[in-house]
Amino acid sequence: MQYNILIKIFFLLSQLLKDPNVLFAGYKAPHPLEYKFLLRVQTVLEYSPQEAFTNAITDLISELSLLEERFREAVREKQEGLD
Repeated sequence: MQYNILIKIFFLLSQLLKDPNVLFAGYKAPHPLEYKFLLRVQTVLEYSPQEAFTNAITDLISELSLLEERFREAVREKQEGLD
């Protein structure tokens, strides 16, 4: 399995595990040469794994947008300091 895909899976699992309604989140790659993986998400009864997955992706997108915004702001401040 490609390293880039593993990084993305890791970020997704980390985000899932931040959710207090998620009891377990993990993945399994059946074979390293195949580009597929199995994702398992176990939640409390009132909360579906699909809901947890959707919320994790939404939260991850928000965090990455904030990171991008802060990065661009820091670059702008650095460029202004050099002028």
